[in-house]
Amino acid sequence: LGSNEARVAREPMAVTMEPTQHKRTVDGVNFTLWDTPGIYDDTGEGMQYMKKMKACIVNVHLVLFCIAIPNSDRFHNQERQTMTLLLKEFGQDFFTKCIIVLTRANELATSIQSDCAAQSNAANEFMQVVHAYQSRIRQVLSELGVANAEDLPIVLAGVMTNT
Repeated sequence: LGSNEARVAREPMAVTMEPTQHKRTVDGVNFTLWDTPGIYDDTGEGMQYMKKMKACIVNVHLVLFCIAIPNSDRFHNQERQTMTLLLKEFGQDFFTKCIIVLTRANELATSIQSDCAAQSNAANEFMQVVHAYQSRIRQVLSELGVANAEDLPIVLAGVMTNT
């Protein structure tokens, strides 16, 4: 977006407590970005967050559903619970507007690189973990009844640095 608006922190506690609106114009196109709390964060306020989101976020055209990739290929129960709740509250149409963004891919890459002797092995292992994670997400969405879950875009994000 050309600026850092949404608060991000490496803290053990949640930092986004309310849906926060950011309005921008990019290349002549006006849009509104909503930064929302994680549904199943450490506060236990998931249903309250959901009510707030439903009350203020309308006319959604695109959802970037962010999931932090852990340093393994495990898909945790809180992600499944979040997907289940989003489907319940927003309906089957919700995921037709989604791109799932696997965040912190750079941290996964760094972790794998430190464990692998050869660079080519690290690249292969990284892709294997990413593909396993993508497959698991699609499997869970299929189990939840999301139509065309296998076609849902899942992309990587993370800040890559030269060290």
